Amino acid sequence: MKENIFEIENLKCAYSKRPEIEKRVLDIEHLNIPKGKMVFFVGPSGIGKSTILEVLGFMNDTVVSVDKFLYKGNDVSRVWLDWNDDRLSEFRNKEFSFIFQDNNLMPNFTAYENVMITAMFQGKDRETAFFETKQILKDLNVPYEQDRSIRYYSGGQRQRLAFARAILPDFNVLFGDEPTGNLDKGSAENVTRILQSKVRERNVTAIIVSHDMRLAEKYADMIVQIQRKERKMGDNSDHYGCINDNGIFCKDDNGWYDQTKKRYTDEEFLKKLEGAL
Repeated sequence: MKENIFEIENLKCAYSKRPEIEKRVLDIEHLNIPKGKMVFFVGPSGIGKSTILEVLGFMNDTVVSVDKFLYKGNDVSRVWLDWNDDRLSEFRNKEFSFIFQDNNLMPNFTAYENVMITAMFQGKDRETAFFETKQILKDLNVPYEQDRSIRYYSGGQRQRLAFARAILPDFNVLFGDEPTGNLDKGSAENVTRILQSKVRERNVTAIIVSHDMRLAEKYADMIVQIQRKERKMGDNSDHYGCINDNGIFCKDDNGWYDQTKKRYTDEEFLKKLEGAL
């Protein structure tokens, strides 16, 4: 039986909870994310892709109302009401890892130190973290001299350092917000392939927001297409994002299919995705 890492029903998001100025940004009518899979969220700019990461990663309290919100089978619908900042931080550190298009590297640390620090925060000793850092930097084709400052690394190399920092520690879910946006095609393929390998090896989940439809089509197990939903007259904006079964697609050994079990060739599916942008 397939195990879900997240299960959500009727969750509504807005960046203000005052009814008179609420601006709805995302509705999640129904969404189950299976454990151990690569899941890509796609859609046009401004449709709520970053919001879904904020919701699932408990990064920002945008939840206005929700009927069901489970993580690993546990109700997490009240975390913003019941948990303080310290408990939230401890939970995120234990369960999640994050990578963003802005690499957020620390300029006063060496490349090694920037990567090792996440694993050491989780209790790994320096020797183990050092060895694992050296291996992942080698896999990512990043220079791995021990004392090299990050100022000697290019923008693409820094992005790969940030990627290494995200996948080195233990996690159950890795969240990525356009993590390959600053990389050339070859590097983007390489880091995504390495992430896919880690997901399979550890039986963990990767949740990625991306504009790269070819990367999503090639490496995802599941793609969630955030739909554009028009507002009714009187609302204070023209559209918001919506997630439901109509925009959920899965892949097996025979290719891509939707929730009605309709099958697509790779090219048909890619055109469908690109046509929605």
